[in-house]
Amino acid sequence: MMSVRRISNVVLQFLSLCMWCLTTSAAFASKHIQVHLIPHSHVDPMWLFTSGEYIQRTQIILEKTILTLLLDEKKTFVWESIFFLDDFLTRQGSRSVCSPRSSIHMTAVNKKILKDKYNCFSFKESLLFLLEKQQLELVGGGWVSHDEALTDFSSALSSMTLGRSWIVESLGKE
Repeated sequence: MMSVRRISNVVLQFLSLCMWCLTTSAAFASKHIQVHLIPHSHVDPMWLFTSGEYIQRTQIILEKTILTLLLDEKKTFVWESIFFLDDFLTRQGSRSVCSPRSSIHMTAVNKKILKDKYNCFSFKESLLFLLEKQQLELVGGGWVSHDEALTDFSSALSSMTLGRSWIVESLGKE
């Protein structure tokens, strides 16, 4: 497994290479570029970990993401795998954001903000609130993230139909 530090170094090396290519090219030497980093999810079940490990990891990711977005209205996040969102809400949907399983963000000040500003919403209420404010976006809408290069049309369509149906039925969103 790659450590976070190693992944960060790989990303920085890639960005450095991109910047070098752009700055040494005569066509781009005098132009400024903008780089947009988009916080998002991409979970490949059974690729590096067991399904149980992926479920555990996505529970933590979603919990921390929801808390982070509630505490900082300037931040946004993109989520794609509806299967893991369904599992998260099944396990933690009614749990209050004021008593998360992970301890991140739970300083006394942050707990007071969550209580005063959001009345200790449940994670499901928080998720719906963040979707409404467009701080959290569901992209694709497939039950799982299919590999466009290897998946046949019927499998991709099935995944999209199941995921989008869940969004409408469980979240009341289209």
